[in-house]
Amino acid sequence: HSPDEDSLVYGRISTGYRAGSFQTKSDAPPKQVKEETLVNYELGMKGLFMDGRLRLTSGVFYNDF
Repeated sequence: HSPDEDSLVYGRISTGYRAGSFQTKSDAPPKQVKEETLVNYELGMKGLFMDGRLRLTSGVFYNDF
């Protein structure tokens, strides 16, 4: 969302998945790695302030494994 021409507020939710597998090392027996799912939440803002002399870019992330 762009409240004015000099700023932007954004949000995003994304998901990911990694299948289980075997972790191998040359000197150790293989270990099973469990599958993982992830939900990523992101909220941020970008903008120019003080007549273009200050640029602010910020973001907050939360990852739920």
